Amino acid sequence: MHHYFTRLTDSLERPETRKYMYSVRVERQPSRNKSESNPGQTVKTCWEYRYHTMLGLHEQVCKRVGFGNSFSGLRHRNFKSLDTGDLYQFGVAGGGTLVQLLRIHNTTAWGFDTFTGLPPEQKGELSIKDWKPGAFRGNGVLNASGVHELVARKVRAATGSSLLPGQLSLLTGTFNETLRPGLARERGMRPAVYVDIDSDLFISAWEALDWLFTERLLLPGSVIGYDDWWTIACASNNTDVEAHGEPRAHLLAARKYQASFRCICGPCEPITPGVAFGGRTYFVLEALGGSTVSSSGFTMTREDAAYWMARARSCGIAKKKRAVLV
Repeated sequence: MHHYFTRLTDSLERPETRKYMYSVRVERQPSRNKSESNPGQTVKTCWEYRYHTMLGLHEQVCKRVGFGNSFSGLRHRNFKSLDTGDLYQFGVAGGGTLVQLLRIHNTTAWGFDTFTGLPPEQKGELSIKDWKPGAFRGNGVLNASGVHELVARKVRAATGSSLLPGQLSLLTGTFNETLRPGLARERGMRPAVYVDIDSDLFISAWEALDWLFTERLLLPGSVIGYDDWWTIACASNNTDVEAHGEPRAHLLAARKYQASFRCICGPCEPITPGVAFGGRTYFVLEALGGSTVSSSGFTMTREDAAYWMARARSCGIAKKKRAVLV
């Protein structure tokens, strides 16, 4: 491992890094109070913000995978990341997010999905009514080879470069079938520089995390991003965020493996009033095993969660969904 941001200066001259820099767009937004003499206010859209230093890969993850949501960037710019590693995505669907990730992390990627839609959730878990078995069936692309072809074509169109032979592997099946002991060694998988959990269900997130830790693919410096961290909490209006879904799987994995995480982006620690966040959250693994005191890295109190849930547009959308006990 190396201190990631001490290497940013060295990367300034690399064309592959320069082309992913963002520029700032400053807009004059109309004032909501028509009586004000000021015709508008200056707003910086955070996901387009160009920092004075180079954007790091994980900071780009927060921006590029935020789907246009406004992020303040990485809160802690001094975290340690892995120097090299592989990209893992659990829940590929039609490959849209995977295309974005491959544009950020030009490395070997492993995608896991049934490609026949969601599996059943574990009995007794809270879920979303629409998250039924078979939902999100590859967004119309029905098999791994079709998704692989689509992802390769979109990456080539976006970057002008083709994926290398063997750079992307998609494994088909439920996670309890595909995530076998010894698979990492058998396929030559490297520790995770970034893991994307987009499988929605508690059971899927738990099986993915349990396997990653067991196979020693999560090391201090690995970053994990969650797509549906807030969905169930918002849909059920429950400020005990880690009680269900992906947050519960993350918490249980941290406890089982004595892992200490830290929030680095998104609403996973108290947010600055007025800063808008999408629901995606990102954590870096800082310590593992031994005398490590486990921590999920989620430091919001229930009051903090209520504050965010009342103001976040993405939470408002999730509240329209129906939470159900499986």
